[in-house]
Amino acid sequence: CRALIVKGAALMALFRVQEAMATLEEAMKLAPFDPAIQGPLHAGLADAYKQTGRMAEAKKAYQEAKRLGAGEGPYAPTMQRLEWQLGVM
Repeated sequence: CRALIVKGAALMALFRVQEAMATLEEAMKLAPFDPAIQGPLHAGLADAYKQTGRMAEAKKAYQEAKRLGAGEGPYAPTMQRLEWQLGVM
């Protein structure tokens, strides 16, 4: 599952957002409920959804990532950017 998260992040970095979103959604189905996995996964999905104009889904994924603690640690910059871009607090 972590490999799919890394693959999704790599695809996002390559601006292959649709593929990244599909990969992250697949990872979501396979991921155990572990905040250390689910938080970054939701953060990545929020970013992908935002980039494809799916704002309601982006906000929902962002809120879940925040609830799971993704606002701390290595995903903090992504979460801060998403907070500003999505207009959520």
